[in-house]
Amino acid sequence: MCMMLGIDTKEPVRANELMEALYSHGNEHPNGWGLAYLPAGDGVQLTIIREAQNAAVSERVQAILREPVMTAYLIAHIRRASVGSTRLENCHPFEGKDRAGRRWVLAHNGTLFDPRKTVNYLGQRQGSTDSEAILPYLIDASNAADAQGLDEEGRLEAIDRAVAALAPGNKLNLLFAERPRRSTSATGSRCPSASSLWCATAPSSSRARWARASSSPTRPSTRA
Repeated sequence: MCMMLGIDTKEPVRANELMEALYSHGNEHPNGWGLAYLPAGDGVQLTIIREAQNAAVSERVQAILREPVMTAYLIAHIRRASVGSTRLENCHPFEGKDRAGRRWVLAHNGTLFDPRKTVNYLGQRQGSTDSEAILPYLIDASNAADAQGLDEEGRLEAIDRAVAALAPGNKLNLLFAERPRRSTSATGSRCPSASSLWCATAPSSSRARWARASSSPTRPSTRA
């Protein structure tokens, strides 16, 4: 199992303390770490960093945290492997693109004990985790919604249904986000609709509880 951190705020916040808290658990989750975030003032240039080593002793993590990490959009992850070896390709978060050109980021905590919904997506992985196949599965839900001419709300409902369909028999804690497409200004104010972050919690015995965190909250949220 793994641990995750998600931030989606109206204005950039300093994320160092939250990141330090997450990465301090690296000794219990030693099989890699990853980070996807939009630095304040960098427009739409999303930064994604992953490393196949213990975050608690990573020099790269320490180098990142020595400087202020100001962001309104962040997904961070530390990995304790259940499926797949310790290698860079198996580190979260994963990134992919749908047919409309939207870019999506996903991190997962859990195990797919029943992978029938994602088996057709195994060939699209770069690594060998069950988690990575969830990303193209959900992206296909977005593609199908577009093909039906659905609006944004209809597209999100389609993703909701895809998560619910995957939940039975599996353990899913997901952070799934459309990559921001609009800019964050150098003064620290974020343009409306810069990003959307969605969280799903689906114990193996129940339907998914899937919540969209809009860009309006001012406090970050954590998932573990």
